Amino acid sequence: MALTVFVGIEAINRFCYFFDELLKIKVEHGGSFIRVLKAAFSFNIPSGVIVIGSLVFCLIIYFNTEKSFCSFCTVNHTGLLTWKKKDIFAFFFALVFAFFLVDLANIRECRSQKIENMNRLGGLDYGSAMACSYFYGYLKIILPADGKENKGLLGRIEEFEDNELKNQTFPVKKLFILIPASFYIPPNLKEISNEWLEPIPQKLSYISIDRAGVARRPYKNTAYKIHPGGYGSGKAPIYVVTEGATPMMTFFEAQQYKHRFSEVYTEYKREFAKLFCRTLEQLLNDNPDCRDVCELVYYEDYDERGKRVNPGEILLRRIQEKS
Repeated sequence: MALTVFVGIEAINRFCYFFDELLKIKVEHGGSFIRVLKAAFSFNIPSGVIVIGSLVFCLIIYFNTEKSFCSFCTVNHTGLLTWKKKDIFAFFFALVFAFFLVDLANIRECRSQKIENMNRLGGLDYGSAMACSYFYGYLKIILPADGKENKGLLGRIEEFEDNELKNQTFPVKKLFILIPASFYIPPNLKEISNEWLEPIPQKLSYISIDRAGVARRPYKNTAYKIHPGGYGSGKAPIYVVTEGATPMMTFFEAQQYKHRFSEVYTEYKREFAKLFCRTLEQLLNDNPDCRDVCELVYYEDYDERGKRVNPGEILLRRIQEKS
């Protein structure tokens, strides 16, 4: 009976998870009701045994109520149930035992609970850790000027315009970081853009600093031409500085190899990406030297029919909105 108390409490908790996941069925679960049920009501093997045992016990109570209660309580002359004093301590210790049993079995374990725990970690999760590493190890170095040799991204774009483009300019002078939902970014963005994106042979000037024991370590960015309608369309190209988020590409590669965490990474990849984007956005917004020269572009790289989405079109729309 004591075990049934904790199972009942957990049932209430699972229904709370269920209704929360139901509100996100289109965004998080692709409209699948089955995925919502799995997220809220999945159990590990020990927990499943406990739940089934508790259900059996409830059935016993239902079909034999008087016998089930007689060892714990009696009915007084007013018709009210009265606990036997000698069994109060027994029931208390049964509750303590049941508590440790359900805790040992990790009865709360399910997808919804794991995601809730990740959101409560306050920056200790993998997605936030990747974002901090990416920001302080790369973006914080290449984006702002230091008042010395490093002109910052804006200064290097203006230098490129003066030396290479002559009468052309970048309509939006910032770094656009592509984050596709699959996390896959090829070495050349031309491969996934139906020839809308073409890397410019001339390079932006790069930064080289001594860092972590590496002398004159280089940090580079690539400028692209956007050809509206594709290469050879005859339309004037539009210039942009863009690249993929390298931590997400590394995360994609980590899922391709069999290791102890690969299945976990694959199952929770969208949650990691969400935490990565949210934390990185916060870091950029909190830094006045970086917030106006960098923009995150998260997008679904395949539509509902399985067709690849063109990042060149997405970038073009962003530029048109801001220029």
